[in-house]
Amino acid sequence: MEWVIVDLETTGLNAKRDKIIEIGAVRIRENGERALFQTLIDPGIPLTETITDLTGITDEMLFGQPLIEEVIDDFIDFMGDAVPLAHNASFDGAFLEPYTGIPKEEWLDTISLCKMAFPMLESYALVNLVEYFGIETSAHHRALADAEATADLFELIERDLKKRIKGSLPHGSIFSVTAIRYTAAILNDSTPIFSRKAIFRPKRPIQRTAMKRRMGKRKNISSIGNSF
Repeated sequence: MEWVIVDLETTGLNAKRDKIIEIGAVRIRENGERALFQTLIDPGIPLTETITDLTGITDEMLFGQPLIEEVIDDFIDFMGDAVPLAHNASFDGAFLEPYTGIPKEEWLDTISLCKMAFPMLESYALVNLVEYFGIETSAHHRALADAEATADLFELIERDLKKRIKGSLPHGSIFSVTAIRYTAAILNDSTPIFSRKAIFRPKRPIQRTAMKRRMGKRKNISSIGNSF
């Protein structure tokens, strides 16, 4: 399984009205190696003072940069079939959905994952998580730097969740963060710690006799739901 962690800088918060001005992405390969993608984009409109103050990106930096239509194919090729992930994924996913065709709901979100792994934290803003966990970053509110920080955070969360449920998995199963599928019920704020549910997928088929022994008379079980 491979992951692609994405961060965008934009002209504003409205995905229908505002424009992307920078894409940064980190692809984590199965062997742990990372590949990087970064590009500035000319939005065709001037930036507000607020965006320039926040990101450090100026109109002069964007003048002459490629348009989104000129770089999006390269970005999609970079993504490939990796699982898309972002911090506050509904934001980045909404801006990219018209180009990638991937609904924002299908993105993994490190905010949701972090709430599951570390429910005691007061803030899940990336800048605060980076400071709390001592993650090194070269800048804030620049796409590639934030994507790399999010990639570090994702790997930290995955290690924590694996460690905490080690020994509680059904025999022959493996834990994968990407097997967690969030639903409205799980992510409902009224559900204590979002129910803290994960899916454990068998590494190999479980023999029917062993399944009967563990699960009684239940049959045709393709995955096992558990809480931790």
